Parts: sequence; C-alpha cells; structure tokens
Amino acid sequence: MSRVIVSAGKSLPLGSLAQARMSVGPSAGLIPLLRADGAASTYFGMYRSQPWIFAVVNKITRGVSRLPLHSFQMGADGTRERERVSGLARLLSSPAPRTSGMWLRQQVAFSLCLYGNALVVAQKSPRSNEPSELSLVPWKFVKVHVDHYGVPIQYDVVVGGKAETLAFDNVVHYELPGGISPLEPLRRTLALEDAAMTWQAESLRNGITPRGAFVTKEKLAEQTLPRLREELAAMYAGAENAGRFGLFDQGLDWKQMGQSAVDAELINQRKLSREEVCAAYDMPPSQVGILDHATYSNTEQGRRSFIVDTLGPWLNMIEETLQAQLVRPHKPWDGLFVEHNTSEILRPDPEARARTHLMNAQSSVNTVNERRKVENLPRIDHPAADLPAMPVNMLPVTAVPTEPAQVEQDGSEPAGVPAQGLSDALTAAAFRGPGDMPPTISGGGTDEPGT
Repeated sequence: MSRVIVSAGKSLPLGSLAQARMSVGPSAGLIPLLRADGAASTYFGMYRSQPWIFAVVNKITRGVSRLPLHSFQMGADGTRERERVSGLARLLSSPAPRTSGMWLRQQVAFSLCLYGNALVVAQKSPRSNEPSELSLVPWKFVKVHVDHYGVPIQYDVVVGGKAETLAFDNVVHYELPGGISPLEPLRRTLALEDAAMTWQAESLRNGITPRGAFVTKEKLAEQTLPRLREELAAMYAGAENAGRFGLFDQGLDWKQMGQSAVDAELINQRKLSREEVCAAYDMPPSQVGILDHATYSNTEQGRRSFIVDTLGPWLNMIEETLQAQLVRPHKPWDGLFVEHNTSEILRPDPEARARTHLMNAQSSVNTVNERRKVENLPRIDHPAADLPAMPVNMLPVTAVPTEPAQVEQDGSEPAGVPAQGLSDALTAAAFRGPGDMPPTISGGGTDEPGT
C-alpha cells in the first residue's frame, strides 16, 4: 500500500494514484513526490506547502480580485455609460447572499491559478428566468465531458462517489489555454523543491552532516562510548564552547568534515525552482520578493510588466468569458457589456493618479468634472467644467505655415488681407529665418492690441 499526501501534513493509505484522484476529486491534480513511500501531493497541497507557489498565486489572485467589475450600456452613437440598476449590475456587485463581487473574483482567480479552470453556476430566478445568483463550484470535484471536437458539453460534480450533472447553459466556465494548470508543467520542479526542503529539514533534525568527528585507532568498549560522547559534547558542543581547545587521550584525533556536494547544490537548486515557478505564471520575479538582481528601474518596470503583461490577459479572458456565457445569452441584457475598472490600480498611488489626470487634461480626454468625479469630489457648476480643454499651441498635421499678415501700429490688419489671429501670426513667423522676420509688432500695455 502506497501513501498519498492529499494536503500539507495529512496522508491517506491508498492503493494507487487513480484511487487517490477519486477520493480527493477527479480534477484535484496529483503530483508524485520523490519520496521512498511513493507519496504524492494535490495542487492545493502544493499551494499550502510550497512558499513560492503560495506567493505567486496570492499575488495574481489579489491583483485580479482588487479590480471592480462594472457593467456598461453602449449607446447608438458609440459612447458608453456605466449602468447601475440592471440585474447584471446587481449580480456583479453581490453575486450571492452575504457575498461580495470581490469574493467571487478572488475565488475564480484562485481556481484558475491552481487548476487552470474555474466553474461558476448561474442560478436563474423562476419568475423572470434571469440569472439571480452566482456560486463557484470547487474545480477539484468537477469532471468535464467534451464532444469529439473537445468542446465541453456537460459537467459532473462528483462528491463522495455521487455525481450531479450541470448543464452547459447554466454555468460560466473560465479556462486558461488548453485548460492546463500552471502547476502541471512544474511537476518535476515542485518534486525537486519538495525533496530539497525535506533534505534540509531532515539534515537539521537528524544532524546527518556533522562538521567533524573524533577518531581513534584504539578499540573502545561499548560502555565507554556513551560516556565519551557525553564528555566530548559537554566540552566542545554548543555556541558557548566555541574556540575552546582540546586535549585528547586514548589516541583520539579530530577530523574536519566539509560540506558535501549535495548540500552545496541544494541552494542553487532552490533558487532555480523559484525562477521556474515565476516563469510558469509569467510573474516578474521582483514582484514576489526575488531581488537578487533588482534595481529601482527594473523593479518599477517589473511592476508595470505585472499589470500589463500578467494581469492584462487574465482580465480580458474573464471579461470575454462573462460576456459570451452570461451576458449575451440573456436577451434583456442586449447592449450591456462588462469591464474591469483598472484605474483602481492607482488608488494607493496619489502621485501616479495626479500625473494621469494631468495627461488626460492636456490631451483633451476628459473634463474637469469627470476627473473630479473619479476622485469623489463635488461638481463645479460652470459650463467650462463640462468641456474638455484643448491645447492652443498645436497645429493640425496638414497645416502649412503662411505669410503673416502685416499688422498696423494700431493692431488692425490691412485691407484685402484675410483675417488672422495674433497667435497665428507669431506661429508663422517662427518658421521664418532671422533675416526674414516680419516688422516688429508693437503696441501699448498688455491689454492693448498688438502686444
């Protein structure tokens, strides 16, 4: 009988890996370990016992779940506006009684990180046939049935040997590429990491690698060995005896023992394991505390890469899946779509938020009141606050500088010359050489024409 570890610190006597899968769930995932007893660990057991899996999975889970998921209405003119009253909006903010939208997003991201899949059941109201509650099904209990093209057509939830069938139309199935867990290609890496951690722990517990030994050519009696061991340990073992010299009799000699090659390579092996875990999850190492080659610039770039390259595809996949399997099939929600509010990433960074608002203002993206709304500030009751500001020091790409109009001393333009503003005249004059500058424009004070 082999032993299969199903979670950290627990094991069950099982006859085979196939039986183990059925006992912990058909999709729990099992990773054989390099143990003499043939033990294996589930994906969740790896999460609980492997610190780098724990760190990377938590980083992605928190990054996805912190971004609110909102519903929007698309107008006929292509503009959109956030809507807050439909059943979809209420479902995204409170998917089930006493649960929040963040809780469901967290569970979905966590399931995707461990199993490469997440399954959410959409329960419908008997009155309106509208989805009224969303609940996550633990993927380790799910058995998927597919057609000959590999498309899922039915889901069986197997618990305690009993199966309950879920129809394809009543679920939302999130899936990473190929439906493969990121832990699957890490099977050997995690087995080696487990072996290295076990070796180090047992070395410290059992003391199988001493620094040295007392040796002698004399034959010692059995009753002498325990007494001699105690005497030598009392004289030379422990931190308080550091640096004490020894006087040996009975032919005793001290032999220094160096570190073995296995011990020396364990540290390098563990460093390689953590980098492979980051690579499998597309995680910049600096974002989970691996700072061996970190600088200020590449740490900041790693943060940007985590948001854009790591979280970005996950957010798009979640949005598109919800749109295709939850929103679009329900006809009353036609014209609605869901999208994450990525501006929440900047909430803990006031300086970055201020720079973003400044760039939006300079590029005429939004108005003063729209920016104040984002910051939860009251409106400014003035027409100018509802209009985007436009830069006045820019020309269209196709604009060609023209000859500036001659300006009279009183600021008026000569007859027959098209009207041209003062700023246009100065702009056109800037394209001329120093020898071709127009006559000096003079005038009175700052409020007089021609200044």
